[in-house]
Amino acid sequence: MSEPAESAPAAQTKELEEFITAKVAHYLQTSQDAIDPELSLTEYGLDSLYAVSLCGDIEDAFHTSVPLTLIWDYDTVRSLAAAVSANLQEAAS
Repeated sequence: MSEPAESAPAAQTKELEEFITAKVAHYLQTSQDAIDPELSLTEYGLDSLYAVSLCGDIEDAFHTSVPLTLIWDYDTVRSLAAAVSANLQEAAS
């Protein structure tokens, strides 16, 4: 018996989480393994310049518009990925 396929929103959220983790690791010049998806991005020292860059990276990669305040409203990798995924799902419907 095969395992059920991952739902589209869950797969998209996972893809977003991996993308955001990679970008944050790049900005901080560290490994992706060093990024805890539940830790506030401000605790890593992510400032407003990086926040703007991250919003732009998300917009470019996922062809969506992301308000600059989203990163401050959802300040962990996991919550940010879920919020962007929800925005993408809403835009698609």
